[in-house]
Amino acid sequence: MAHRRQRLFLYIGGILTAAATAGVLLTSAAVAGDLFSFQAPAGWTQMMNVNLPSRQMAAWRDPSPSHQGDNLLVMVRPYGGTLAQAAASEDVAREFPGAQISKQSTTVCGGHPAIYMYVAAQKNGRPFVSESVLSMWGTNFYSATYTRFDDGLPAARSALVTMCPPGASQSTTTSW
Repeated sequence: MAHRRQRLFLYIGGILTAAATAGVLLTSAAVAGDLFSFQAPAGWTQMMNVNLPSRQMAAWRDPSPSHQGDNLLVMVRPYGGTLAQAAASEDVAREFPGAQISKQSTTVCGGHPAIYMYVAAQKNGRPFVSESVLSMWGTNFYSATYTRFDDGLPAARSALVTMCPPGASQSTTTSW
């Protein structure tokens, strides 16, 4: 368990170092207001919020000892293609040979089209799961991803559909 926590901190630390090197502003707001709104599960700790021109990234982790390594990553970035093209380019499975992947259409933010993607693989000899909700708003690609090594938390899975552009109504239910 301590090994997982150390790997997560090293991963997040690398992202934070890269962001600081790029001269970005790190904040601790629970809702990143510039490019998206998102509601992390109650009690989760925000690890970072990076704002760059036309893109944004934020991450949260579950503080409970029974779910060490669970984290949520939210990203918004410009993308010139379609939602289907964006979903194809986001395949986490490239990193995990033999991974099981499933995708299905869903909606977010009051009926806006999205794709739910589930990836199950082995990482360091342990089961690893990545669940993402992907959507396009204009020329921006939105991605909310929940990764974990053990059983999923319903609150974290439900949080995936709360990522919306500012002003859009947040979803509260999942269709998967």
